Amino acid sequence: MSRFINLFLPIPLVFSLSGCLEDSNAQTAENIFTPVEFSVISQGSQSDLSTEQYLVAKNEDRFNEIWLSVPSISGDVPLVDFAENNVLTVLSSIGVCSGLEVTNVEENEHTIIFNLTEVVTFDPGLCDPSPEAFENFSYAMIAYPKIFKNVSVVWGYREDF
Repeated sequence: MSRFINLFLPIPLVFSLSGCLEDSNAQTAENIFTPVEFSVISQGSQSDLSTEQYLVAKNEDRFNEIWLSVPSISGDVPLVDFAENNVLTVLSSIGVCSGLEVTNVEENEHTIIFNLTEVVTFDPGLCDPSPEAFENFSYAMIAYPKIFKNVSVVWGYREDF
């Protein structure tokens, strides 16, 4: 009886594994990411919101709503052609002694991914800002072509001191 089980047990396992390998190869083809052109149209600091938020504006009304909801934004109101572009506004929790960098933007069949990096620009042990500086958080507004896909944000970290 034991030999019978040993002879037939590997056969379903082989079929099972080969099916997984075929599915895995199909997934790889769907997950190829290609670069997307983008521009950072406004970047600086704001003190209204200390929680991380990602807000997409696909038209001028939504963009104005976002702009007016964060009156402490340090930059000028950018001009955006919403016939050609969407805008992702990143309100980060990155504060004093660090900065926000938009590394790149990519897309696949289903998703557009914004790769952002928190860049620590000063040795944290040497950073001694004023109490007011602790109330400021980095933001960026990123214009990208009119793409109607799910938006994902991926964060990285880099020390630059």
